[in-house]
Amino acid sequence: MWERSPMPSSATENSRDAASAARGDQEAGSRSALAASGVLIYAAVRVLTLAVAALLLHHGRFRAWSLVHLIVSWDSGRYLYIAAHGYAYVPGYRHPDSILASYPGYPLAIDTIAWVPGIGLERAGFAVTIAAGLAAAWGLTRLGMALIGDRRLSLVMVAVWAVAPASFVLSMVYSEALFCALAIWSLVALVERRWLVAGVLTIGAGLARSSTGVALVAAVTVAALPTVIAALRARQPAAMWWRPAVALACLATGPIQPSGCATSADLPGLRRTATTASTGDRASSSP
Repeated sequence: MWERSPMPSSATENSRDAASAARGDQEAGSRSALAASGVLIYAAVRVLTLAVAALLLHHGRFRAWSLVHLIVSWDSGRYLYIAAHGYAYVPGYRHPDSILASYPGYPLAIDTIAWVPGIGLERAGFAVTIAAGLAAAWGLTRLGMALIGDRRLSLVMVAVWAVAPASFVLSMVYSEALFCALAIWSLVALVERRWLVAGVLTIGAGLARSSTGVALVAAVTVAALPTVIAALRARQPAAMWWRPAVALACLATGPIQPSGCATSADLPGLRRTATTASTGDRASSSP
């Protein structure tokens, strides 16, 4: 006669559950430690970069500048202008055409926290840049583990990105840090097949820098479209393909040209408005 195999006891099941929970806690702790290491590496590079910049300012052609002036210089003025006034022309602004080259995502993030007493636009812009850079460093460690599964190489990815040429803009009131954070986490979501998150973050990245966001849209499309097509050909239920389909739909209606940003067709009108306003200002100031 066949002997009936003994059923697993409740004690055995509990021990398995406990072991599984312990492994899960260990993996979560390992991921947290890796993320903290990546963030610390990035923060150390940024501090070193600012220290070197502060030292060199006393010996270069910009010796009259302070470090704060450097952080909010050049294109930073456009983002701060948009955060304060939107895309409307303000009499007295010397370069009204230049604001058309900037997209509203980063200025919107600045304006979101600039209302806090004692912060102001410049501090808010620097805070957004630093927070976004730290989030991007965290995302790089997770993306590296998802793609190559090596902790050391994941940290090398963070270090190489932090010291890359022109990476000083990651310490300035520029939109690069915010775009990188959104793009990296969009790729993380894409690798983990979290389609809706990937689509939303891609739209956010397009609001920050639409020209480079096009490449991110292409990446999401290349990953999601074959998934939808294969599911439809196999006549799988909608539960298997509606998420990548919605992500594609979001990208199709996303902000390739944000509605709040003037188009090139509006440029002559803005120039005429600026010229008229400037002429009016001079006329009103003349005796």
